[in-house]
Amino acid sequence: MRSALPPLGRIVIEISDDGAGIDTDSVRRNAVERGLIGPDSQLSAEQLRMLIFTPGFSTREEISDLSGAAWNGRGRTSVQQLNGTVMLATEQGAVPRCRLSCR
Repeated sequence: MRSALPPLGRIVIEISDDGAGIDTDSVRRNAVERGLIGPDSQLSAEQLRMLIFTPGFSTREEISDLSGAAWNGRGRTSVQQLNGTVMLATEQGAVPRCRLSCR
């Protein structure tokens, strides 16, 4: 965890890991295979990255409790139920950062 600061009555938690960023080409392939988007869908890199929060979505062949798929739907839904937001900042090859913000 990088920080947990409460600006203006909000709780903000920023999480980073030692990964190499999110491969949006891999996300696109998996999303098409799962029928989440059409093969000709024109999505921005940010829109593709946000697909990782779809419940059960993972680019890994074998899903574990640590692969993200188990957290994706529950975690984002829980934050949204708290009137919060989830923001993802990353580029391929860079450490991904996820910011959770709640009131």
